[in-house]
Amino acid sequence: MLLTNNGDNSWWPQLGSAFGFLFFKNTAFSGSLARLPENIQEFDCSFSFISGGLNDANFQGLNSLVFANFDGNAYNSTVPSSFSSLPNLEFLYIVDGFISGDLSYMIGMPAMREHWADTNPGLGGPLPPAISTVKTLESFSITSCSFSGTIPPEFGDFGFVMKQMWMYDNELSGTIPSQLANMAALRLLQVEGNAFTGSMPDEICANAVFPKPLETLGADCFDENFSCDCCTCCSVQECPI
Repeated sequence: MLLTNNGDNSWWPQLGSAFGFLFFKNTAFSGSLARLPENIQEFDCSFSFISGGLNDANFQGLNSLVFANFDGNAYNSTVPSSFSSLPNLEFLYIVDGFISGDLSYMIGMPAMREHWADTNPGLGGPLPPAISTVKTLESFSITSCSFSGTIPPEFGDFGFVMKQMWMYDNELSGTIPSQLANMAALRLLQVEGNAFTGSMPDEICANAVFPKPLETLGADCFDENFSCDCCTCCSVQECPI
């Protein structure tokens, strides 16, 4: 935590085209993000004191970027749309990043495997059905944000790729679509802390019966407007971490 850059990141582009990895997690680095080296592969600025620079100009064309962790800083911005066109970006984390807007930046991502954007109250709106076109997505987490409306039935189109999905503590409503059962390799689904009605579809419950893979299924079992007889846990506190 004593390592500092005196708020100056202007030197990043000067690291050269062969520079592939830049990590300063849990340091006192501050200021705005700068343009990264053109062939950067992995970047981690999480839990430092970065306070801006999450924009298209700094990330457009970073075609070698595979891993990016922006957790625990205060960007006060939306997520750049340029992320949707980065051909090799597989892991993107922006937990507790003071980001706003919606998830439209995910549409068209060609290689994304794991994306977590939890604890961003300014991030919300309806869940775009077109996210389901990200056929490489295995792990998706948007807990403690402000997403509203229904879960799109199209999320079932993730098919055999999706393994874990956390959507608890939002403002989602309506019924849970039975099409989610089409995610036949899903091991974890948590949707507690929302305002769903009806009951957990039988098709999803069937995937929670051994030897089917759904090991953790969390929902508001005791809500007067919703029931789930097959859930393995009925609150965030009950569900295993």
